[in-house]
Amino acid sequence: MSTPNERLVEALDRGENKWMILLNEFRLVDEDQDWMRLAACKGLGAHLFFPERGANVKLHKAAKQVCGRCPVRGRCLKCAITNGITDGVWGGLTGTERENL
Repeated sequence: MSTPNERLVEALDRGENKWMILLNEFRLVDEDQDWMRLAACKGLGAHLFFPERGANVKLHKAAKQVCGRCPVRGRCLKCAITNGITDGVWGGLTGTERENL
């Protein structure tokens, strides 16, 4: 049985709509999800934001660089924290970094 993170990466790799997958998989709590269409990561590969555990630190740095120029970084981070998402880089922070807030 695959984890939600693995299912998300597989679906993204198949070209499925990232935001609908996230909404369905994580059942995100966010009354206004229009911010997602403005995300700097929109259309980028899932492997960058959802690297396998123990992945090269360079992937996290690359993801954080994308987040650093994102106009909706704060909303993304809030969404991850509100929904208890522990996998992936959201709002410029890894799951471990979000846990330490």
